[in-house]
Amino acid sequence: MEEKESQREYSFSLKSVTLLEKALSLKAPVNKGNEFDFNVSLQIEGKPKSTECFHVMNVQVLRKNEKDVLGSITLGCTFSIPLYEEYLHYSEDHASLPEELISLLNAVIIGTMRGVMFSEFRGTFLSSAYLPVLDPRKLIKE
Repeated sequence: MEEKESQREYSFSLKSVTLLEKALSLKAPVNKGNEFDFNVSLQIEGKPKSTECFHVMNVQVLRKNEKDVLGSITLGCTFSIPLYEEYLHYSEDHASLPEELISLLNAVIIGTMRGVMFSEFRGTFLSSAYLPVLDPRKLIKE
């Protein structure tokens, strides 16, 4: 009997977290009570031979309904996945990790990013720019 992917247990660990970039705009500070929009991007690069997966997440903070970026943070996370090769799905043109595992890894980096933003923006005009709750399953693949 074949094990369903949604019931499968995955083994991985967070190996490293690196603040790759932080930027604050020199524009006028945000007033208390301002609302924010967020542009979020996430890139994933797998390295099956080294049993690692590297995720880079970037968050840009904007004033609600405006296009000017007030600040941004880019974070890199390396995950160690001991059974990487066993988890791979192969198709005609590429190999990929199961969606359920990708969602778990995405949830870890999203939560890590939220904490890093809280810490890095503390004491700045973006101290109230809290990353909203994101569903890691709904990030768009490109």
